[in-house]
Amino acid sequence: MSDLLEMGFFGEYSHALDEKGRIIIPAKLREGLGETFYISRGYDNCLAVFTKEKLQEILDRIQKKGESSVTARDMRRRITSSVSVSTPDKGGRVAIPLKLRESVGIKKEVVSVGMGDFIEIWAKEEWDKYLAEHDDDIVDFE
Repeated sequence: MSDLLEMGFFGEYSHALDEKGRIIIPAKLREGLGETFYISRGYDNCLAVFTKEKLQEILDRIQKKGESSVTARDMRRRITSSVSVSTPDKGGRVAIPLKLRESVGIKKEVVSVGMGDFIEIWAKEEWDKYLAEHDDDIVDFE
């Protein structure tokens, strides 16, 4: 497992989709992504942005479960069917395919959230809804 503090994907950043369906990945998040990264459907109605190494780690874990695992096949389909290989332009903008935007309700306002070793991209309305619904959650990890 990677050291989450070393990855450095932290913080919440609000921004808008431009007329070409692009967003600017904030510089503080973009630094650790490398030249090419991967955008896929995530969980909880958001998109996930992975480095090559993180996506490979996830796919390796799924593969270890074996082809006979229904859950592993479902996870593999969910991730690989929606992956978009992305490279930011000189302005740090990256296009998010329409199908991915529609799958999570992204229309204009977007929130990028650093998750330590990957990034989530939310439609602002969905992020606000998520925060409101989980504001008082206390999770026991033991």
